[in-house]
Amino acid sequence: LHPPILGILLWTSFTMIGLIMISTSAYTHYYYDQKLVAINAEADKVKAELALLKTQINPHFLFNTLNNIYGLVHMNDARAPQMIAMLSKILRYLLYDCSEARVSLRKEKELIENYLQLQAMKSKSVADRIDFYSDGINDGHTIAPMLLINFVENCFKHSDIETSETGWVNISLEVSDNQLHFTTRNTQKAVKAKSRHSGIGLSNTKKMLEGEYDGRHELMAGSVQEFYEIDLKLDLS
Repeated sequence: LHPPILGILLWTSFTMIGLIMISTSAYTHYYYDQKLVAINAEADKVKAELALLKTQINPHFLFNTLNNIYGLVHMNDARAPQMIAMLSKILRYLLYDCSEARVSLRKEKELIENYLQLQAMKSKSVADRIDFYSDGINDGHTIAPMLLINFVENCFKHSDIETSETGWVNISLEVSDNQLHFTTRNTQKAVKAKSRHSGIGLSNTKKMLEGEYDGRHELMAGSVQEFYEIDLKLDLS
């Protein structure tokens, strides 16, 4: 080839390569920009879903508690004022702490204790058959709010503790090396009442676990001999 023609071919080749590289770079940037937009949109969707789950869980918990108090007020029971005072402590916690993504595990433990006191006020017999054990919790431990209380509430919802003298509820909350081990055990009602709203608290709690602690938790739930057990292991680190 003559030098001028060779020069033109080389110039054309380099120009084409340059255009291809520019086009590829532009497409790559566009592709990753679109992927980033999609990832951010999915993250926003997950946050919105978690927020929705929390709004579903808190009223569910409060509805059941208020329903118990209403029954006592309706019967002019002297325990009603005490239960209202205990509920006010729970409401204070829900209003001022549960808006955060993580809360003190100590406060979650106190929430469980307050809820158990509400249940224990129903009768001396019921109080004697409620057991709660905790160990290893320090000021640095945090957890997603309202996560454990729904498992506790589920115990009383399905237990025969109020209808049978042999019914009981046992709860354990232990932490070791930032690993939380939470268990609930309760005897079961002979006949389970079915409701259109049954299980909403437990179902939403499982969804919250998947959203907040994906790949960092193990949950087992089911009947073991004569009682029902929930066993949760959670990485707090």
